[in-house]
Formats: sequence, C-alpha cells, structure tokens
Amino acid sequence: MKLWILLAALLAVSPVFADFQANATISPRYVDTSVFNQTFVYTIQLLNDTLVNRTIVYAPENYTIIELRDVTTNPTNDSCRLTSCTQVEVNSSQIAINFSVAVNGTTNSPIIITFGANTSASASTGTFTSYLNNTIYHNITNSSGINLTQVITQPMIVANVTMTKGTAVLNGSDFWEFKFTLGLTAAQSGLVQFKMNDWTCSDLCSPATNNKFYINTSLNDSYLSLRNESAVNTTGKFNVTLTYGNMGINKASTAVTDFYLKMMIPASAPLSSTWSSTYNFLFRAYP
Repeated sequence: MKLWILLAALLAVSPVFADFQANATISPRYVDTSVFNQTFVYTIQLLNDTLVNRTIVYAPENYTIIELRDVTTNPTNDSCRLTSCTQVEVNSSQIAINFSVAVNGTTNSPIIITFGANTSASASTGTFTSYLNNTIYHNITNSSGINLTQVITQPMIVANVTMTKGTAVLNGSDFWEFKFTLGLTAAQSGLVQFKMNDWTCSDLCSPATNNKFYINTSLNDSYLSLRNESAVNTTGKFNVTLTYGNMGINKASTAVTDFYLKMMIPASAPLSSTWSSTYNFLFRAYP
C-alpha cells in the first residue's frame, strides 16, 4: 500500500519536469576586460504555460554584480519593479527576483532582466546560469543546445599609434596630433572610451620648476580631444579627461577605424623635447 502511494506521488510530480521548458540568452556576449558596471540584458523565454514565481541569475567567476536596473515581463516589456516583482535580492554574485503574480509562458513571457556588472580583469569565458522556480527549481537549458548565456571577456581593442604632428609653437593655438588605427577582436557594437594622464617631461624642463602640463583646464574645458575622422569637426568627437566618464565614440564593426588625438599646447607650457604621457582605451559593449 505504501509503495503504491509513493509511485502515485512520483507520477504526479514527474510531468512538472517534463513540461518545464525555457530558453535563456544574454547580451552582449563579447565584452572588454575591466569594465566597471557593464550593462547586460538577460532574457528568459518560457516555452509553455508553466507558472514561474521566482528566478535567480548567477554571475560567473571573477564577475561582480553591481546593480539591478529593471525587470520586465509580457511581450510589451512592462516593468514590474513597482508592481509584481518588488521583492528582489541582489548581491555581488546573484540576482533573485520574486514574482507576486506568477509569470506564464503563454501570456506574460518573456522575463527580461537588465543589470550592471563589473567584468573580469583578465580574459575569461563564463556563463550566467539561471534557475526558475514553481515550487521546484529548474536549471534553464536552451532547447537548441547552444549556450546563449556564455560571455566571452577579452581585450576588445587592438590599436596602433603614429605621430602625425609632433612639434608645436608656444602661441596658444598650435598642437600635437596622433593617429590611432583601431580594430575590434569580435563583432560587437559599443562605445570606444579613452582616458589619458597629464603630460610630464623627463629632462630639465624650462622653467625647471615645472615638469608638467595638464590636459584639462576645468571639468568643462580641455586641451585634448579625440575624434573619429581626419577632418576637424564636432561629429564623433569628445574632450578627453583623466577618467573614462560617460563619453566615447560609437563603433559598430570589426573594420579598422582611424581615430585622431589632438593636443592643444598651452602658451604657458614649459619647453621640452621629452614630453610623455600614458593613455588607455576601453570598449563598453552595447547590449
């Protein structure tokens, strides 16, 4: 008798596993190393009418989740942060979302989770795994057999630099100019960002008490600018500062692009032939 009851219970539960199907994808799938608060969009598409009341997304090793930005459901992408998914748990390794109104695959799917995370400092390949709950947790595996939640982290920018104008007269309007030939290591659209340190001279500058000049005069004024064409204009151009900030230039393909860095030389700059500085590029991928 007890054996019959146990068998009946197993038969009643087993369809839950057999019928539960969902696909998960993440975008972008190619990102640069050491990106702070990179935007990701995680989409869970339920493939039947199974009800979901909780989902958890786990970050891969060496990634740090910074914030949950939005959660939407329904084909119309309605935000549920103020309605049916106000109960969330976010830490550095996972995002857990409770739905007070269960998500149904045939009526209010997909679930779209937008969040920010720091990418790994070195090249790596990791997977954002996820689980759905309707009394029992289910690991999501794509029906196609392709892992679409895997993120490849790698240096995204390949850059070669040449000097196109390396001398300047101290009259306040002359400049140096450098040409960067940029390519991408993966077919991924995004924002090319750039930062640079102030210039220093390694010999006895004239006057000797001053061995530095600054790339910025204020937060809104700069001697240094980067543009994505050879003609000087305001399209695809931004002022360079000591940090990446939110500024950059769009790049949408792996095709090689020429960027030009123009450094206006202030009339008060010390005389020297050994000026140097360090710079960094960053690629912020679009989801």
